[in-house]
Amino acid sequence: MSILAAFVHLTRVLTARERTVPPAHRAAPSALFLSIPGMLAAYLTAAGWLDGADVVSVAMGLMALAAGVDRRHRAMLVWLGLAVVVKPDALVIAPFVLALLIRQRVPIREWPISVVIWLAARSITVAPSADPSGHPIRALPTPNLSAIVDLLPPQAAVPLTAMAMVAAIGLASAYIARTTVAALSTRSLTECAALSPLIVAELLPGTPRSAFLLAGLVALAIAAAWPDRRSTATAAVLLAGSALSGASTALDQPALAALGAICVLSAAIALARPLRDAPANDNWYAARLPA
Repeated sequence: MSILAAFVHLTRVLTARERTVPPAHRAAPSALFLSIPGMLAAYLTAAGWLDGADVVSVAMGLMALAAGVDRRHRAMLVWLGLAVVVKPDALVIAPFVLALLIRQRVPIREWPISVVIWLAARSITVAPSADPSGHPIRALPTPNLSAIVDLLPPQAAVPLTAMAMVAAIGLASAYIARTTVAALSTRSLTECAALSPLIVAELLPGTPRSAFLLAGLVALAIAAAWPDRRSTATAAVLLAGSALSGASTALDQPALAALGAICVLSAAIALARPLRDAPANDNWYAARLPA
């Protein structure tokens, strides 16, 4: 229920900010819009496979992104700090948060709010053991590039962990630089929010499924606020990627996870559309639009 409440809140924020769009440009309810409840039910079903901490962390991540899009920076930092306290995996939205802090010139004195919350929570709580039973935890396949690499023949396989980490850092840096200066509408800014978890999750092996769930729910909120073919197709492709990854676990077919990775990569390319033609950093004032 926490994820559903956070999703509804994010959709309401996007719908409220969308009121500035001329009515002629808004898509009328159609079969595309009617498909959104079905996709939401599928995402919530996928959330049922996660543990309670992951579910709460995803819900808090959605609240942080909603606050960021709504220009409530302190609330965004508070929600991010709480989400990281519950599950460090929530840091997948950190690139978007950092880009938003720079883009909207939030005073640096406010930036450590999330860190302060995390330190305060760590000082009064004790982290639970990762595996109380003492048995090793089996890593579930996720729809990222490692699923494709795993299908390569043994003689072609190379250790890609270090390369993936370097690529994730470089891509996150490029993402922050472009999001900082690009001319973004509310919709484009929200697409950047959905892209942030995928930058890390698609590259690094062992990424938790909660990152893909978070990105998918943000994409679905975009489809609910702007129900056109592009937004609905992006949410559906992300859902297909997660579904194929789950099917690979159930059927023990690694190829399905690789196919899911292709779906997620396609959705990430679609979400990156607002950043492709971003101006250089030296065009700061001329390029920025309020979002």
